[in-house]
Amino acid sequence: MTTEHTTRKHARLSASRADRFMPCPGSVRLEAKMPYEPAGPAAQYGTDVHELAEHMMRGDVVDYAKYDQDQMDMAERTSSTSTPSPRTPARS
Repeated sequence: MTTEHTTRKHARLSASRADRFMPCPGSVRLEAKMPYEPAGPAAQYGTDVHELAEHMMRGDVVDYAKYDQDQMDMAERTSSTSTPSPRTPARS
């Protein structure tokens, strides 16, 4: 059983935030005091691609109807570097 990316607890010292906390370590503590802000549409789109790629690499059964063609293409390019995808042919 896998945990969806959206329900995982995120690391405070994530790679995507390194440009902030490396020059200013105190920003980690200050950011923890900020109110929660839900992800915007672009971040959610990227999270969906990330989850799809992860499922493809694990060989999980995937409901491809949840994703658009661009998301499937991006996830397949990402996941194909390590494991063949069980993806069915592209929808028309």
